[in-house]
Amino acid sequence: TKQDTQTPVPISAPFDVYSGSFSDPFREDNLLGRLDYQVTKSSRLFYRFSYFKNLLGATFGLGYSVYDNKDVTRNHVVGLDFNTGPFTHSIRFSYLKFQNEIVDATTGNSALPFNNIGAEIFMGATGLIAGPNLLAPQSTPQSDHEIKYDGSRVLGSHIVRFGVTFNHLQGGGFASFYKNGPTITSQVTPGEITAAASGPFPGGASNPFNYPADGGYVLGNGLGYSTTKAALGFPAGGLGPDNRILLYLGDSWKIKSNFTLSYGLRYERDTGRTDSQYAAIPALN
Repeated sequence: TKQDTQTPVPISAPFDVYSGSFSDPFREDNLLGRLDYQVTKSSRLFYRFSYFKNLLGATFGLGYSVYDNKDVTRNHVVGLDFNTGPFTHSIRFSYLKFQNEIVDATTGNSALPFNNIGAEIFMGATGLIAGPNLLAPQSTPQSDHEIKYDGSRVLGSHIVRFGVTFNHLQGGGFASFYKNGPTITSQVTPGEITAAASGPFPGGASNPFNYPADGGYVLGNGLGYSTTKAALGFPAGGLGPDNRILLYLGDSWKIKSNFTLSYGLRYERDTGRTDSQYAAIPALN
């Protein structure tokens, strides 16, 4: 899928001279392949591969502060279905790898105003936002290994079903906010507009450099990892691992032609729902 659009950026006075638009392309690739093999009369094997990628430009806070967002997902699945006497069996193995990447798309982009100032500026409520986006850079990978078995057997008027699943997930990555420069905000009050008209920089009131940073500024620390664990090729920022275990046993009992009773038991365990490597907080006990 290929889509090309323009994103409008309306800006009010005194910066309306910068009103305009910028190119905002969208790209998406989606590939699916499957191979089936009849092993015997009662057993079938398959392999399936899927690949998905999209790329789009985006803003956080609108304006001309742009970043590129890319998502890539790869998935391999192997499955085997077979019968042994009165039993049916289904086995699946899946490996999935996902990665999101966010990179700055403002610095050096000559189509965007103030693309090389080394800081993101917010000029009050005028709509003028420019400079490197505070969300870049980021990278968020995740891997997922899952194996599952499902079986069943017919016993008279009963269909008994049972199974087990194990899913191992590993997350990681970093989000280094403000890495490409600080965020500087100006309130752009009427008094400041009047004062900016006399400079000191060319352009008077339409030049954002003639305004004070009275709305505050935010600096990043140059880091972006939320944990000290190494994972998925990163020296830190690992999340998990998260192991999910599922066991179940169920029965569908056809008591009458118009009445079937279904019941069963299921057990689930998710090791990664809390930060279990840390001691409990006493106030929450």
